[in-house]
Amino acid sequence: MRKRYAIFAICILLLFTGCAPQNSAHTDPTTPSTLATAPTQTLSQTQPSQTQATQPKDEIDPDTLWVPICEEFINFRAEPDGELLDTIKVGETVVLEKWDGKHALVTYKGKQGYVLSNNIMPANEYYFADRLQVVTPTETYTYDQMLADISALQQLYPKIVTTANIGLSELGRKIPVIRLGNIDAKYHVLMQGAMHGREHFTAWLLMALADISLSQGYTQEVCYHIIPMSNPDGVCISQSGTLDAMQDKIYETDLIDGYTTYDPVTYAQQWKANAMGIDLNRNFESGWDVSLERPDPSSEKYRGEKAFSAAESRALRDYTKQYPFNATISVHSHGSVIYYQYGSKQPVNDLSYSLALAAQAVTGYTPITYDGTTGAGYKDWAMDALGIPSLTLEIGCYNTPLAQQDIYNTFARCEELFPAINKWLQENTAEVTP
Repeated sequence: MRKRYAIFAICILLLFTGCAPQNSAHTDPTTPSTLATAPTQTLSQTQPSQTQATQPKDEIDPDTLWVPICEEFINFRAEPDGELLDTIKVGETVVLEKWDGKHALVTYKGKQGYVLSNNIMPANEYYFADRLQVVTPTETYTYDQMLADISALQQLYPKIVTTANIGLSELGRKIPVIRLGNIDAKYHVLMQGAMHGREHFTAWLLMALADISLSQGYTQEVCYHIIPMSNPDGVCISQSGTLDAMQDKIYETDLIDGYTTYDPVTYAQQWKANAMGIDLNRNFESGWDVSLERPDPSSEKYRGEKAFSAAESRALRDYTKQYPFNATISVHSHGSVIYYQYGSKQPVNDLSYSLALAAQAVTGYTPITYDGTTGAGYKDWAMDALGIPSLTLEIGCYNTPLAQQDIYNTFARCEELFPAINKWLQENTAEVTP
């Protein structure tokens, strides 16, 4: 298996040979617009003999050695957006100290400073092969690949993994849940991703976290319910870049209303809603009455004719009510932040904040204070209606769909998320009520 993954990893690294998108080879992106207008970039991997470690190798954890994703160099700054200290050339090595928002604190030539987190990758070519048994790194994680990986994990761990479908999408696709652990476990955690079509990268991340959790040892006291792709129709629209007759009509309306200037293919790739033009993360009951961003079906920001009018949001609602969940975590992109608040109810808001701090400690994502009462999102409803401590993790740095280069930092940041949640559960067992 190691050989197979090594070949795969080498192919990935040879395929990608460039820097994180930039205005020029001498500047790092500081706004979404600079990334959006930059040419497509690629990744490269130097051979171990070409790397220059900043400290003796026997004193450094190999997993902390990272290299630039670039053709020439990346910028090394005193503060995340501060003074330029130096440039780090392709083939050179830094020591990763910690993640900090969109940036990584690294040591380079004896100095500590910051680089954009999506501008570096592990020096270890076996990084994923050492961690994942089934799920493989990919920029475009499809619905069919997800189903195949769920089946493979279930076959590998028949005594730990169970699967089910929480419902059907508007176009009739099954919405699977993969459960890690016993349904009679003391604690239950729901994690869901790809609620927005163009954020399909989050489905890959959740499946990869399920994979590594199983391979590195599972905590029997916790049952994780993972719904990798809550909006399979939206994902398929975004990945295919095609619209059916209904969505094409929505596109024409969005053009007339001034909500888009994209061509049809780009518009489809940027699609967030379900197949009916309902933004699922604005279709939940809490805050729905004041969520008024768009009046008609659209690729995003339309709340639907009523709360839970979408098949997918009803499926999530009904499944969430089936188990005594102690926490929910929704994974979105992008921003490298954590949303944890909804209104001011207690103790759910304080518990959500403490969960956010636990997640921040391992991911480096920044907790954001925002009451969220106009959101009508899944997290909002879980907190408000059911009293479940809940988070929304916004992974990635710039633009969605996320690029291949984001696969390294997002996985590395979230690799210890399950153990962090497990510890939080042990320390926060007080009952919460809606």
